[in-house]
Amino acid sequence: MVLRRELALKTVLDGLSFLRLACEDRGKLGLFDLHVHAESFFCPFLNAAFGLNLQVLKTGHPAVDLGDAQVGKAFQITAQHGKAKVQQALDTYCAHGLFSIYPSLRILIIGKRQDTYAVRIPEGVTFDPAADIIDIQSLGAKIARMDTAQIGRLAEIVRAEFVNADVATKAYGPSDVLQVSLSGQVLARPETTCTFAPDAGWGLDLVFNNTSGEVLEPQDFSVAFVLPRRLFIKNDWHVTPPVYKEPVRLSRSGVLYELTEFNRLLPGARAKYRVPVKMDEDDPVAIGDSIAIKVLVHTKYGTTEYPVKLSAVTSDENLAELQHRSDKSTRRIKRLRPVRLRNDL
Repeated sequence: MVLRRELALKTVLDGLSFLRLACEDRGKLGLFDLHVHAESFFCPFLNAAFGLNLQVLKTGHPAVDLGDAQVGKAFQITAQHGKAKVQQALDTYCAHGLFSIYPSLRILIIGKRQDTYAVRIPEGVTFDPAADIIDIQSLGAKIARMDTAQIGRLAEIVRAEFVNADVATKAYGPSDVLQVSLSGQVLARPETTCTFAPDAGWGLDLVFNNTSGEVLEPQDFSVAFVLPRRLFIKNDWHVTPPVYKEPVRLSRSGVLYELTEFNRLLPGARAKYRVPVKMDEDDPVAIGDSIAIKVLVHTKYGTTEYPVKLSAVTSDENLAELQHRSDKSTRRIKRLRPVRLRNDL
């Protein structure tokens, strides 16, 4: 069961995060069409959030993009967060005398603002960088303090505008959000079987696939392994992500290894990590044996537990199995490979 307020707030915050990341990624490629269209999204959104009557000003209007002349408030919408951009906006705002029409100016950054801004405030302009420069995170914090009805209205605007993004229109379960593969096998219930070759030294290839329509931040998901004492994860890496928490001994025979702080995942994105698993030399595994482990996939919607059976095979058999999986995905491509015609002329 999901509370109405929780679902509405999630819709709003996910929509804002999606817009921020999309603007950042497209901006790196020199594509700024979404930045322009964002003005049309934020106009009704800010009106509903703060009880304003903002209007989208004409293209190329100096300093401000949205304005409510009746109450004297204006917004500039930008993806640039640097001091130079803020100073330019203030100087242009002053030079055109806009403070007489819009005494209150706010700069909304589609991204993350700097901690401080040492800007020069032009004479006649009232502006507090600490309060009047807001970003997506601080805007989300303001929305989180609003009442349920108001958040609901904002959620409707997000759903109406984000036609290509499934942002929280349903109550997700953990398996709906994140698909996890282990050594080429998608984890599924009641049990998943993976092969490994103990004679070759081995590790587990961990692949995350963001199957939701939302952005998954690093704090939104993690994975844990419950291993018998004969196996252990080498957790002395000096690079991140992932981050290994200290192993927890669950019983005389089981140890919990939790991996956290993975990279952020955009909708539809995949990420691959190598989990270095070692074997107790005093308790070897014979070819043909299997080891039962558990994989716990945590998301902000809950936890799914996957029983996994690791089947011990030789290096050659393991290579053949991996090749077989690869062949299945390329077989259709091979069938469609064009035939080279002989040219006797």
